Amino acid sequence: MREKLQRLFRNVNPAMVVIILILLADNILNNNMTLGQWFYSKVIILPGIIIGLTFHEAAHGYASYFLGDPTPKLQGRLTLNPFKHMDPVGFIALMFAGFGWGVPVEIDPRYYKHRRADEFIVSIAGVATNFVIAAAFAFIARMMSKNMSYDFYMGIGGTILEIFIYVVAINIILMIFNLLPVPPLDGFGILTQIFDLRKYNWYYTLYNNGFLILMILIIFNITDKIINPLYGFFAEAEKILDESFSLIILDVNFPDGNGLDFCKEVRKKSRIPVIFLTANDMEVDIFNSRSCFELHSGSNCFAELY
Repeated sequence: MREKLQRLFRNVNPAMVVIILILLADNILNNNMTLGQWFYSKVIILPGIIIGLTFHEAAHGYASYFLGDPTPKLQGRLTLNPFKHMDPVGFIALMFAGFGWGVPVEIDPRYYKHRRADEFIVSIAGVATNFVIAAAFAFIARMMSKNMSYDFYMGIGGTILEIFIYVVAINIILMIFNLLPVPPLDGFGILTQIFDLRKYNWYYTLYNNGFLILMILIIFNITDKIINPLYGFFAEAEKILDESFSLIILDVNFPDGNGLDFCKEVRKKSRIPVIFLTANDMEVDIFNSRSCFELHSGSNCFAELY
């Protein structure tokens, strides 16, 4: 057991550990959640972290192997076993700091027939896989939200939907973070192959100092300023889930006279019951409201109160 732990942490950089601990302390102290809520918020993202890191690193390995390099197979990286791909510090960072990484897959480009093109494919394989996973789970989550019953949503269905949304969000974060053009991230590898950066004298100086550059970007929150705007639309979905609405009461003419359009948007994302209120007894209001519910909820669930 001791030898396994030593192998697991053999490449851990002490400076990175200190930074992660600082970010962890900040994450715990600067939030308005109870300890139970904070713990739940971390447990709920575990599936997304495991799926994102595992498939990202496995994609690098499979891409290199299919291009003729036996190194990933010899090192046991052609697997979806998470323990083969998890970097302990990168895993913790993704949970508490909003970015992370797995154990890099070692490759030997000498086996490639077209070195620059093949290295480009290997570099982009991880982020491309994260994008595909995010798109797949986003589609599943959307189908679930449109078709699950209200009772199922208020029970285990809401939790499952929340997990799926976090799988989407975490894979997007992994993709964006790894596309940063800073060594040793994938983004730098992609640019290296596109522009053949190895021919420049400054390449190896930049590559050897990549870790320091990355730490500066993290410490001064520059990575957050890049990731957060691109990730922002997922925060809105998370906010809706956190509110846990059980009922929406909506004026037909509110907001801005487009209450029915607003209801249509609600119906696209959830099965939460909606009560329409109107001071008008105009026939057009009744007709439009009935049409909205029949078209966007799939049933004639409409009642008139006088």
